[in-house]
Amino acid sequence: MQAQTAGVRHSGGQRIADALDLAAQQQPERLMDPLAAELRAADGLGPLCRWALATLFTRGETEAFARRLLVSAPTSARAAVALGLAATTAAWADSVLAELADDGEREVRAAVARAVGWGEPPSAMRVSAGLRACLPDDLFSVERLLAGLTREGRELSLDASALEVVHAILAATASAARPDGELVKDLIELCAIPRLAVEFLFARLNWLETEPANLSALLGRDGLPEELSDLARAGATDADVQALCERLDRGDSNSSVRDAIVEMLSWIDPGDALSDRIADWLSDEEGPRDRIARELLRETRDPERFRARAERLLSVAPELDLTEVLLDAREPIWMVGSEKTIMRQRADEFGTWMGASNPRLAAIGTAGHERYAARARQASGEKEDPDAEAG
Repeated sequence: MQAQTAGVRHSGGQRIADALDLAAQQQPERLMDPLAAELRAADGLGPLCRWALATLFTRGETEAFARRLLVSAPTSARAAVALGLAATTAAWADSVLAELADDGEREVRAAVARAVGWGEPPSAMRVSAGLRACLPDDLFSVERLLAGLTREGRELSLDASALEVVHAILAATASAARPDGELVKDLIELCAIPRLAVEFLFARLNWLETEPANLSALLGRDGLPEELSDLARAGATDADVQALCERLDRGDSNSSVRDAIVEMLSWIDPGDALSDRIADWLSDEEGPRDRIARELLRETRDPERFRARAERLLSVAPELDLTEVLLDAREPIWMVGSEKTIMRQRADEFGTWMGASNPRLAAIGTAGHERYAARARQASGEKEDPDAEAG
C-alpha cells in the first residue's frame, strides 16, 4: 500500500512538473510571476519547478530573472534554480552557479554539483564551482559530478585546483567513522589516479592512530576500505612499503592500527622487498615483530605469490627453520563449504612444491602435503564442494 501511495505521489508530482514545463514553453511571460511566488513559498513546489526553469532559462531569460527567483527563496527553491541552470551554458549562469556553490545549505550545493555534472558541457569556471560545492566532504556529489562529466565517453581533465578539491574531500572522508569504500573507489577510478588510493589509506591510518582504542570506539568505526586494495597496489611505491614497515618497526601503534598497516601491506605487497623484511622480523622469535611477520604470511593468500615468498625467505634466511611457519600460514582463518575440499586444496598446493629443485622447499612441500592430506582424510565424511572457499 505504501509503495502504491508513493507511486501515486510521484505520478501526481510528475504531472505538475510537466504542466509547468508546458506552460513555460507556451506562455513563458504569464508563468514567470506566479512561478517566482511559488518558489518563495516555504511549502511551495520548488523541486517540481526545475524543468520549467530550465525551459525558461534556455528561452532567453537572463540573470536578472534568475536572481529575482532567488530573493528570499527557501532551500528547495534555490536548489531548483541551480538544477534549472544546467540547461544553459550562458556566462551569467556560470556566475550564479558559482555563488550558489557557496550556499550554506548542503542541498543547494549538491544541486549545483549535479547541474554541473549532468547539464550541458560546462566551462572551466562551472566545473570549478561544481567541485567547490562538494566541499568539505560531499563524496557522493563529487563522484556523481565526475561521472556526469565523463558520460558518453567524454574525457576528464582536472587541473591542479580541481585536484586540490578532490584531495580535500578524500582527506575529509578518510576521517569519517564509516567511509563508503565503494564511492571512494569510484571517485578515484574516475580521476584515473591510483595514487589517490594510497594517499587516502595513509590519511585513514593517521586518523585511526588518533582515535581511542577501547571496544566501544572500535565498534563505532571501520578500518581500511577493502574496495581500495587493487587501486592501492597500482599506485604504491617502494617508499610506501618502507614507510609502513617503519611504522610497524616502531611498535607504537595499537593493535587495531597495526592490523590495518599489515592489511595495507598485504594489498600493495611488492614481493621481494616485503619478503626480506618478513625474514628479518621472523628472527625476532616470539616477539612482536615475529607475530607481524606471521600475519603478513597469512595475508599472502594467492598460492603462487605464497610460494614465491617462501622461496625468497629460504634464500635470504637460510638459518631459519621455516617449515612450521609456512605450514601454519596456510591454515584457513575462515572456511565456507566443505572442509574436506579446502584441506585437499591445501594439500595439492604443497604437493606442487615437492618437485622443487630447492631441497628445503621440496621438504616443506612434503610436510605440508602430508599435514593437509591427513586433515582431508579426517573430514572424509563430507562431500566434495567445488564452491568451497577459505581465507
